[in-house]
Amino acid sequence: CADTLYNIENVHQGMGTSKEAIMNYEKSCGIYREVFSLDHLDVACCFYGIGDCFAMLKQYSKALRACEQALDIRRIKLGNDHLEVASVLHSMAVICNRTGTLKKAMECSSECLRVRRLHHGPEHCDIAESLHSKGLAHEAMGEWKLALGCFQEAGQIWTRHFANDSSLVANALNKEGEIHEVLGSLGEALECFVEALRVRRQQLPDDNEFVGETLFNIASIQYKRKEYDTAMMNLEEALRIFILNYGHEHKDVAKVFNRIGQTRGAQEHFSEALKNHNEAVTILKTVLGPNDISVASTFDNIGAVYQAKQQYTHAIQCLQESLRIKKTIKINSTEVGDTYFSLGVVNCEAGELEEALNSYDAALNIRRQKLGRNSVAVAQTLHNIGSVFALKKNYDEALTRWKCAVAIYKETGLDESDMLVACTSGNINVAEAILLESEIL
Repeated sequence: CADTLYNIENVHQGMGTSKEAIMNYEKSCGIYREVFSLDHLDVACCFYGIGDCFAMLKQYSKALRACEQALDIRRIKLGNDHLEVASVLHSMAVICNRTGTLKKAMECSSECLRVRRLHHGPEHCDIAESLHSKGLAHEAMGEWKLALGCFQEAGQIWTRHFANDSSLVANALNKEGEIHEVLGSLGEALECFVEALRVRRQQLPDDNEFVGETLFNIASIQYKRKEYDTAMMNLEEALRIFILNYGHEHKDVAKVFNRIGQTRGAQEHFSEALKNHNEAVTILKTVLGPNDISVASTFDNIGAVYQAKQQYTHAIQCLQESLRIKKTIKINSTEVGDTYFSLGVVNCEAGELEEALNSYDAALNIRRQKLGRNSVAVAQTLHNIGSVFALKKNYDEALTRWKCAVAIYKETGLDESDMLVACTSGNINVAEAILLESEIL
């Protein structure tokens, strides 16, 4: 009876009827426990199946608890180095990545990788799967170069198995491109995305959502490279594909509207930019609610357009609304600092120097707390604070901030030829010359 129920639950799981599968897994689990013992391997199989089903239903805490029960039994019965132990560890890593439990995700993916390498050697597809999972954890933790290494190694393994024509290869290329983009290596990012698009178009229909995703990624790189016309072509195609697959009211549709708005803003087509950003914020409020981080980010974008139009009152209102949302949802990230930084820029341009200093100081505190004292973002904030003091003709205070900024830039690996270092060093030279002249006079 238990075996029959177990087979039924596998059918339900394969058909995507996860709730029915969970019911049958639980019945099987009860029977196995009565007939055998609490730590029988068939009980572990049931817990593992229950965990997978809860994961499909996005009930991740229940999924993780069931997988942990399966893991405990398999470790007792099979030892720590068995492949069935590795399978559970992989599922747990996937769940933890989705819930943001990153330390546990890293532990599970690393241990899974160790066991699989013990059995399979370096070239098995399961090794690539574990590397990809580990890369996701590194990415979420901001460990970009470690993430890139994992995605590249996974992609190389999949390429050797499937040549260049597998969706797995395309997925790895897409992740590589995303990391290169974060690291500012736009040429490498574009190469990865273009190759991912080629593979996906071979494997999938032209209107598939993954094709749309890759077109969006390509357009984002083109936007950053100031190739606005080609970016717009790809964005319009991505928008068409997303609306075809998801309908108009979807967060990915809003994502494209936002990028179109940024592109139009960069082209100084401000009315079109505002129209697209407002379309994005309307969709996001409908889909995610009024107090979501994506809504806040869109208000940041709208504020940037008003800033470019020198409509500073409107820009400040948008940035303050973004800040309100971020504080409401108690987001604990550098994004709050970024909005304070933007408020500092706008207030400075509007001539509100005290407000600018207050905003920059708030940004500096958050960035130091989240990024450490020696990051480029901290140095940029110090540079801007120095610039406000210079506008107030308080050159001693300005020099203190600028010299600190240059020291941090150099500690992060930037040299005198870098634009950021050169700009701040130039300001220092000008301020010192002004102070010297005032002493002479």
